[in-house]
Amino acid sequence: MFEGIIRAPITSVLIIFEMTGSYDLILPLMISNMTAYALARHVRPTPIYEALLEQDEIHLPHRGGRVAHAVERLRVGDATTRKTVTIPSSATVTEAIEQVGNLEHSTYPVVDDGKKFVGMISEVRLRRLAAEGAGSDKVQNHADSRPHALAEYPLVRAGQRSAWISRV
Repeated sequence: MFEGIIRAPITSVLIIFEMTGSYDLILPLMISNMTAYALARHVRPTPIYEALLEQDEIHLPHRGGRVAHAVERLRVGDATTRKTVTIPSSATVTEAIEQVGNLEHSTYPVVDDGKKFVGMISEVRLRRLAAEGAGSDKVQNHADSRPHALAEYPLVRAGQRSAWISRV
């Protein structure tokens, strides 16, 4: 009965094992689970938890057929902030630390005077450079200029690109 309503075969098997302590029930339990699942699916194709979600007007994407994994549908722009804080390439390491000191991001784009992307630099790297005595160096000399991902790239592509770059 539990299997037919909830549609969770492993859960129902584990509950019966816990309640009875008998592993002699494996075969009859599996047969009854398969029967209950098939019958419930024939009578009511939508499982109870999905029906409750639909009642609240929450629709799961897989009910309409095959849907790509959620990450495959996301774009880089969906997973990043729109409130971009940039560091001028002409700024010194010390000036950059003062600029980003109380901000919530960990890594910042470095741009030249024409707002053209130069590279990326993290706050940790800036602080390490300052501790090593490079506080008067220009940020552009230390920015990581490896290839970057654009906002319209699929998030999966950006992740694959990042993994490929880290191996190079």
